[in-house]
Amino acid sequence: MIIENDATLAEAVRDYIILTLASCGGNRTHAAKALNISVRCLRDKLRGYAVAGVQVTPAQRAKSESRASGSVSS
Repeated sequence: MIIENDATLAEAVRDYIILTLASCGGNRTHAAKALNISVRCLRDKLRGYAVAGVQVTPAQRAKSESRASGSVSS
């Protein structure tokens, strides 16, 4: 992961959390374990990011949309 030199610590943490969540396929329980934080802490951070307008889990939305449409990926 590359972080810009002028990124704040909060931005670096946010980016790392989002990257970890994506690498866990949107699974918050697995992401929280990988980050060594509670699921509650992760949930609260993600809510804060959503309020700030940050899109958090595009991979998870894509999976749920494909399930809803009935498409099967191989």
